[in-house]
Amino acid sequence: MDYRAVWEDDPGGDAQIAYEAVKAMTLPVTSPLSSAVLNRWAAQYQVRGAIMQASENYSHPAYDAAAAARFALENTSEPLDLSDPGNQALLDTLVAGGLVSSAAALALTEMAGSTVPKYSNLDPEDIPEGRRMFGDK
Repeated sequence: MDYRAVWEDDPGGDAQIAYEAVKAMTLPVTSPLSSAVLNRWAAQYQVRGAIMQASENYSHPAYDAAAAARFALENTSEPLDLSDPGNQALLDTLVAGGLVSSAAALALTEMAGSTVPKYSNLDPEDIPEGRRMFGDK
């Protein structure tokens, strides 16, 4: 257990209340999206047509992003990881190019997001132990 981190997150006061508060802390995570999820999103926000047309028009300002997005929609073996800065930039380019609305991009990002417990193995005694090691709060 990283008692320093637990101590830093400890709000002080009653140890049991502090334990519950620290145990409830979460971290955001981004999960890869499968082709099936991407295709449901594309249908829901009606972006497939714009992406397909732009991916066939070499002179379209967002051609490269559209071609990559088309590959993601059609590729059934490799999920799209929006935690990858390159993939997030791709989505931003699709929005800037008018192929995907800001609302659709936000929805896709939210579909990929979730949270996990910050301390999955926190024990009620970890709060008092952290306080013994680093001082009361």
